[in-house]
Amino acid sequence: MKGKAYGSSDIGKVRTKNEDAFLVDTSLGLFVVADGLGGRKAGDAASKGAIEIVSRFIKEQSVANSSVERTLLRAYRTAALYVYQLSHSKPATQGAMTTLSVLLLKGGRYYIVHVGDTRVYLLRGNTLRQLTTDDTQAQIFVKQGYLTQDQARTHKSRNILTKALGSRPNPKPSFYTGWVKKGDVFLMVSDGLYSHFTDEEVKFILSENSPRAAMEEFTARANDRGGDDNITGVIVSVDDPGGNFITRLVYSLDRIFVK
Repeated sequence: MKGKAYGSSDIGKVRTKNEDAFLVDTSLGLFVVADGLGGRKAGDAASKGAIEIVSRFIKEQSVANSSVERTLLRAYRTAALYVYQLSHSKPATQGAMTTLSVLLLKGGRYYIVHVGDTRVYLLRGNTLRQLTTDDTQAQIFVKQGYLTQDQARTHKSRNILTKALGSRPNPKPSFYTGWVKKGDVFLMVSDGLYSHFTDEEVKFILSENSPRAAMEEFTARANDRGGDDNITGVIVSVDDPGGNFITRLVYSLDRIFVK
């Protein structure tokens, strides 16, 4: 695939520590956002460790004769077990937990494995769609019919997680896949970013800017609106989902990727 990707993380205006982490690996077509739970010990170790495990596993298995789905889910399970052991191994990291959203672009398709309330959006044409579902108490109320989706956005239970890495050895993830189309834009974000924006604002900012400019705009506005949490996001725009290229260009964190 051919396109552009950019990621950034900002501590915000309130927190004294950044427990978010992200990965942009254009050589693998791998993009990840993780949010260590605020108030937990070593949330940053959990988020960074989970990403490192996933990245290492997929890199090592990239030439193995295995399906993409199986490889991605095995990478997830390895990371989940790592965070669980980290959370229960010693007092310094006791209770460490993290969300995890992983996007892998390969063979003209997207593959997503997800746990928690970090999100993956897809902008296709003029339509913005949230591909992932939040693992929160508010979303359970939506499924049960007690809340509408709009009510869930501001409900007091919207930040109460029902799943996260570290809570159990292998919390069941959600898995999503689909074909990638020319012009698709993927947005991966922590709640410290998306909680400050309406869907219409997200769509406008993604539509009008390059990945780097869009992330800079998101970060600046989130901070202007309080910056009450760490602000992290990765944006991936696809120029050609089926192009067969061999060149890879990298400019700092603002990356033109060809895979």
